[in-house]
Amino acid sequence: MTDSTRGFVYHVADDNPARILMATASARNAIAALGEDVRVDILAQGGAVRGATKQSAEADKLKAALAELPTVQVWLCSLAAQGNGITEDDLLDGVHLAATATAHAAQRQFEGWAYIRG
Repeated sequence: MTDSTRGFVYHVADDNPARILMATASARNAIAALGEDVRVDILAQGGAVRGATKQSAEADKLKAALAELPTVQVWLCSLAAQGNGITEDDLLDGVHLAATATAHAAQRQFEGWAYIRG
């Protein structure tokens, strides 16, 4: 991360798969207020990880939202994905697996990013 990079982790940790899509709205609003250069990692844990799969009811809307938000990435806790029977083949294009949600959030904070619990 360079000194000019600003970002935050928006952590979604519940059992509602629609929370990832809802988090894109919060990311859009924050970017509008803070500037187009702000990076956002939507970090999902628990059952929320199901919202970033090709089979989810939110798949088409999530793909469209992410296409409009080039500085937003979706990261899933790999342990939660595994616990929900999700493999890399099940993920929407551009969705990433983090080793653990805690490690991902901590690493971003080490890099100077803010943390928001959604």
